[in-house]
Amino acid sequence: MNERNAVLAVAIVLVMVLGLVIFWPKIEEATRPKPISQTLENCEANGATYKGFTNGCMDSCELARNPDIACTAVLTSGCDCGPEKCWNGFECETN
Repeated sequence: MNERNAVLAVAIVLVMVLGLVIFWPKIEEATRPKPISQTLENCEANGATYKGFTNGCMDSCELARNPDIACTAVLTSGCDCGPEKCWNGFECETN
């Protein structure tokens, strides 16, 4: 590897590390499960109903897009967007 390629590789690694340092708190916050009160507020603010479900998939868009997905048999609560919409984790969207 010549010197130019080595410098370029180091620069790329530094940019990637800097990007992780800057954006990691935002990524972590976005992927962290929301407390029930925030989910309930977000659910109602998007026109959905917060209710009980008999499976772990609830009204998820994952299930709407892939009906063959295996859902756990568990009582849980979540957002119900109605028959033509699904919950993507943040808001209702059309199936």
